[in-house]
Amino acid sequence: MPDIVSKEIIEELRARNEIAEVLGSYLELKRAGSSLKALCPFHTEKTPSFNVNEDRQTFRCFGCGVSGDVFTFVMEYEGVEFPAAMEILADRCGMRLQTESRPAGNAPKGPRKDVLYKVLEAATGFYQECLANHPEAKTARDYLSKRQLDGEASERFRIGFAPEQRGALTSWAQQKKWSTKELEGAGLIARSDNGRGSTYERFRGRIMFPISDIRGRVVGFSGRILDNSTNLAKYVNSPETPVFVKSNLLFGLDRARTSIGEKGYAVICEGQIDAIRCHLAGLEHVVASQGTAMGDKHAALMDRFTNTVVLLMDADSAGQKAALRSADVFLSRNMEVRIAALPPGEDPDTLVLREGAGALTTYVESAKSVVDFHADRIVTDPSIFKEDQRRFVAVEAILESIGKVPRAVKQDEMLRKVSKRFLIDERHLREDLRKITSNQRPIRVEEPSKEPVAKNQPASEICLIELMMIGEEVVQLVRSYLPFHCMSSEECREVARVLVEDTDATPENLTSFLAHAGESCIRVATAARAAPNRLIGEDAAVDDAAKDFILQIRRKDLERRQKELHQRSLVAKGAEEEEELIVARQQLVSDIYTLRQGWEEALPILEMES
Repeated sequence: MPDIVSKEIIEELRARNEIAEVLGSYLELKRAGSSLKALCPFHTEKTPSFNVNEDRQTFRCFGCGVSGDVFTFVMEYEGVEFPAAMEILADRCGMRLQTESRPAGNAPKGPRKDVLYKVLEAATGFYQECLANHPEAKTARDYLSKRQLDGEASERFRIGFAPEQRGALTSWAQQKKWSTKELEGAGLIARSDNGRGSTYERFRGRIMFPISDIRGRVVGFSGRILDNSTNLAKYVNSPETPVFVKSNLLFGLDRARTSIGEKGYAVICEGQIDAIRCHLAGLEHVVASQGTAMGDKHAALMDRFTNTVVLLMDADSAGQKAALRSADVFLSRNMEVRIAALPPGEDPDTLVLREGAGALTTYVESAKSVVDFHADRIVTDPSIFKEDQRRFVAVEAILESIGKVPRAVKQDEMLRKVSKRFLIDERHLREDLRKITSNQRPIRVEEPSKEPVAKNQPASEICLIELMMIGEEVVQLVRSYLPFHCMSSEECREVARVLVEDTDATPENLTSFLAHAGESCIRVATAARAAPNRLIGEDAAVDDAAKDFILQIRRKDLERRQKELHQRSLVAKGAEEEEELIVARQQLVSDIYTLRQGWEEALPILEMES
């Protein structure tokens, strides 16, 4: 959408889309007392635990913890961001999304997103046409035929070819009236660094694999070189653009999402061709990481569709290390992770071609837990000569992974498995785990449940946001004693800032005030509003619980600053600077200790820095 949608329009859109009516078009809602119930669409269950509260216009699943409002539901169910959810709801009620002009200083640079989508869709057709008819494309067609990716396979995945001929793309673009700025904005051409401002086509002499977002819109390309004898990179991906952000994309997820929901898990491999081969063989719950390291946003994206992933990686050392790094990312979101290593020299593409889809399925179904994969890999590592050393190295590595898991129940399960595997007392494992990570829980509030939004946020900050939704006194405490920069989560920081600084913002209309702050901010706000009361005990006070969290957040901020000072002291220039840093660190240590003593003792520090 060009420009922005006003808060008033967003609230009108919410009012026109009554939550029971909207969700009823997706789910079979049944009346249960004052609420409506249904089987949760976000996890497999036989007894309905998905509740819709018509008074609050919110939903919550007491099975998997997902919660929010009508916007959040559409975002989660459709796998889209907030602007797209607005479009879907507007289409549903026949409402036109009127926009306001941005202030000049905030005007977006370059072409609008909707224009970029059109350019990239048209370019996909151009590359397909080149593959079919361009004189240079015979080598590409022969290559695809050899890899059994021609014909129906090529058409299904819209594979194309970028000619080596200079100007082929730009000449086509001129005929189609696409401007240089639009091609550059879409990542199809780039500017030379020769100082003359000239441009060149980013993809030449390459087989082109379109990359789509979760809605199936082409957002970029991956181009494979045909001449392996050159020094050029084997694969070149589109650069980061307003619509192509690698950390938000998994190749094939738009095609795989339905099958992932049916299977109950997703398989993640490394390359596009591997994923394509799996889909062609009927294994449609496979996606690819596109050769990039898995990050928090990838895990968050996958978590919308399943809580279980199988990492299908190469058997070599690099592949195994990559699998374990990726496993830690998913574990940090409380997801179930298994790892499958293929035979040496194999990848999903070659294995399926030679032995069929059944062979790959066998490896997937026999995938190991992170604990077992860690153990088997290290215990058999020939570089560690002594058996006892291998045992301790394996245990330490496993505990590092367990330390990434935020929920205590899951940690307990993994620790019991380690104890049984290595015949080590659980108490000793817990003691070592505490040295690796400290999970301090609030004394008056339950731990946040496993809703997706909480998995990637500090528990203390999430709980404080939830309390701010309940009582005005909490908002006043945050205003007086918690500078926003002390919060480590950008999302929680922005939600808290709006609640404190914008007098018109309320828990009911908060979404409209966060519409342009980003999808993750909206998820934090809507989940916090829909969260149950976590206070423990009949006499538990909201403000006392809030004070606990403010102390935790302030203390963690000081601990981060202490680490920063330590790093600076390592490179200090001169004794005087080093002495200043030592004194500053000592003061922080003293303040951290004071914050541990309680609210009254900490007040002088809280008031001094607020």
